[in-house]
Amino acid sequence: MKVLVMPANQILEVKKGTLLIEALQQENVFVDSPCGGNHTCGKCKVLVAKGNDQKVTKDEELLLSKEEVMRGMRLACSFVIDQDITVFVRDNRKKNKWMLKDSVKPSMPIDEELYIAIDIGTTTVEFHIIESKTKRVVAKHRFYNPQITYGADVIARITYCITHKEGQGVLHDCLFDSLNKEIETCCKKYGILSRQIVKAAVVCNTTMSYLVQQADVCELAKAPFIVRKKGDCHYTGKELGLTVCPDASVYMTPIIGGHVGSDAFACLVATKVDQQEGNYLIVDVGTNGEILLSAKGALYACSTAAGPAFEGAGLSCGMRADSGAITKAVVKDDQIVVNVVDHVEAAGISGSGIIDVLAAMLKLQVMDDSGYIKEDVYGENGYWVAGKAYVTRNDVRQIQLAKGAIYAGIECLLRKAGIYKEEIDGIYLAGAFGSNINVRNAMVLGLLPNVDVRKVDNVGNAAIAGAKELLLNSSIRQAYLEKKGQIQHVELADTPQFRETFINSLNFRSILF
Repeated sequence: MKVLVMPANQILEVKKGTLLIEALQQENVFVDSPCGGNHTCGKCKVLVAKGNDQKVTKDEELLLSKEEVMRGMRLACSFVIDQDITVFVRDNRKKNKWMLKDSVKPSMPIDEELYIAIDIGTTTVEFHIIESKTKRVVAKHRFYNPQITYGADVIARITYCITHKEGQGVLHDCLFDSLNKEIETCCKKYGILSRQIVKAAVVCNTTMSYLVQQADVCELAKAPFIVRKKGDCHYTGKELGLTVCPDASVYMTPIIGGHVGSDAFACLVATKVDQQEGNYLIVDVGTNGEILLSAKGALYACSTAAGPAFEGAGLSCGMRADSGAITKAVVKDDQIVVNVVDHVEAAGISGSGIIDVLAAMLKLQVMDDSGYIKEDVYGENGYWVAGKAYVTRNDVRQIQLAKGAIYAGIECLLRKAGIYKEEIDGIYLAGAFGSNINVRNAMVLGLLPNVDVRKVDNVGNAAIAGAKELLLNSSIRQAYLEKKGQIQHVELADTPQFRETFINSLNFRSILF
């Protein structure tokens, strides 16, 4: 069977009976699939312009409107290819943007040695290329992790590996194909050669670390999460499959424990909370929320399965911070006023945007503390925000589950350390999501403890900052390797009070207004 993919004008050859989403994935054609093809999110919508003769499935009836079905829209995860088809696939990701800190001189000598720090996240991958002598960052780049099309969160990707015989290899290969291509493109842009990169440090969450090292991710599927591939490993560039100098030393930073990965360890290195007097939290809010606490001279860490809601995935109108996404919202004259990427009509709501939108709904009293949206403002689709963007009651529940998990994790660590939230001296918000949210609104929703906002510091991608320190300073690396053994990993699944704390953390706190 032939599949003509438009507007790329790409022809795919597939076997009859192949699911459309699998055909697109095999050829690295991006299609949004936060649920990993499990027929629950409805995000893998495509327009089948030719060969659309199949009866609409029950899943499609639930997730597509009658108007969409009339237009020829189908779910790629439900559509079986039984004849030649033409399909229009919209790639709504922003094109990768180069982020240059210091320019590289074209006359730079070919024998100049370079280092690279790589942060492989669930949603994005970021790397920094560094001069070995000056320690100057010469190029920075971030791009979407291509594994997104197999699921928005680590649970979906682990499930994909369990349910597909070659799943783990597929996820590993698509990641490295993309990573190597981006490294080569970046080097070419700045007049350097990838073989000049002689040293690398890689940080990841636990699942990504397993996929990078080709360890069996099935070990991470159920509690207790016994991590065998703990990192602190050295490979050559050739052994790991990186397009750098074949003999390059590649350092995989250590995993703290369970789903608290090496990215959290690198955040600790970057923030150095262990060296500060007082009680400090590091909170990396993402699909896999990682939390560290330094209190009374001791270190604690845990992870929570927040899910993809904070990335905009899994919500009715959720989307990443691309063109048309609502990223901020405020209340003015009893109306919600929004900020939209590229100043176009609102098409959806990003993770940071949904925090502001829900806080605004609480302030306007169209939603109560339990998360119930009142009947008199609830339309056919939900509560209209702006443009084509709306919020449903189920969307609110998804955010409540995600923020409840994060807050309950924080509470459990505070109890473990024997301190109260009033004793917190500082909170470091790490990661892309944490760097973009309105802190006050996050407290209103109950995502963060209600403390003086001046105690909260957005530190951006602390993981890659820590990776650079581990890469450039062997004494720091050794000191923190010794410190790692002192970190108490708290497995929330085995913590008796977690369930009760989680349930008590679901409601919002409009009283803070």
